[in-house]
Amino acid sequence: MLKLQTLQSLFSFLFFLSPPALIATLLWGGGGERERERERERERERERERERERERERERERERERERSLN
Repeated sequence: MLKLQTLQSLFSFLFFLSPPALIATLLWGGGGERERERERERERERERERERERERERERERERERERSLN
């Protein structure tokens, strides 16, 4: 019962928001595409940073292995 009420509230809220979003899209010519592209670029940059961090961690692990092998 609570889930149904929650879903109904969610749909009501989304329906309430849709007209302003539609008007904004019509007025500004769908400028959201530029924002989505910027977000995709930010996500690519975050992924590159995660990859660099993984590489640094691998390098630290290799260094620890070298130290262990010397002892």
